[in-house]
Amino acid sequence: MNKLRYVNWVENENRCEPSEVNVCKGATVTEGEQLEISGFSIEPRVYLEFLSSNGLFGEIRSLLAGANTDSANDLWGRSAAIRQLIMRSKVPEHIAQEIIDTYQGLVSRTNGANSSVRMHSNVVITSPGPEADRLSEEHDPYLNISGSEQLVQYVKRCWALLWTPRAIYCREQLGCHHLDVLPTVTVETIIA
Repeated sequence: MNKLRYVNWVENENRCEPSEVNVCKGATVTEGEQLEISGFSIEPRVYLEFLSSNGLFGEIRSLLAGANTDSANDLWGRSAAIRQLIMRSKVPEHIAQEIIDTYQGLVSRTNGANSSVRMHSNVVITSPGPEADRLSEEHDPYLNISGSEQLVQYVKRCWALLWTPRAIYCREQLGCHHLDVLPTVTVETIIA
């Protein structure tokens, strides 16, 4: 396989016993069975390249200018507009192809038996300060994602989670620059 530029393989990151099912993200396990979680993560810099290639930096800055953190309606409106920008934008072909190829490689490792994956994002703070820990979180997962087209759509959904009203509010309150918080998207298959 060619050298990957935008993703990193996650090999046997977690193994768990039936008593640890919650750690294994809700998978169903029978007695004596052990789960192996394999997958890949999409680099945070891919998100920046996506924003740049679609000319979204300026639009996002404009939408955030003058945000009123005391108004839920204001934050909801700005949040919805930014998330729509992300969902309507196209992932650059070379990036989408590497993500799809890696996904297909992951599926082939299970002999096609498990093409559904679990996806989630967590944040990386690029300029950590005393408040950085308050911004670190893992977002709720998307489950049973299958197929190349759906996979790329859900990568964008993971990126869009950075722009929920709560996320915008927290960064504004902490004085954190919005583009110092980047998402890492993880794609996993759970093999019993």
